[in-house]
Amino acid sequence: MQEGQKFQFTANSGKPAEVAVPYTLGAWQETKPVEIMLVKGKNRLRFAVVDGSRGVTIKDITLTPIN
Repeated sequence: MQEGQKFQFTANSGKPAEVAVPYTLGAWQETKPVEIMLVKGKNRLRFAVVDGSRGVTIKDITLTPIN
């Protein structure tokens, strides 16, 4: 079984947020939410697989505003 998969999310040049990715044997599943700070106007989002993780597929990314 593959365990220990992790993504790293960064918005603009902020502090990276790390999230564990579940091993689902091909069945789509959501990861836990990650809170990132966006600025007014254009933002640059970066997604990376943490060293030591295997390749994974991202189906979609949902951005939800919080107050």
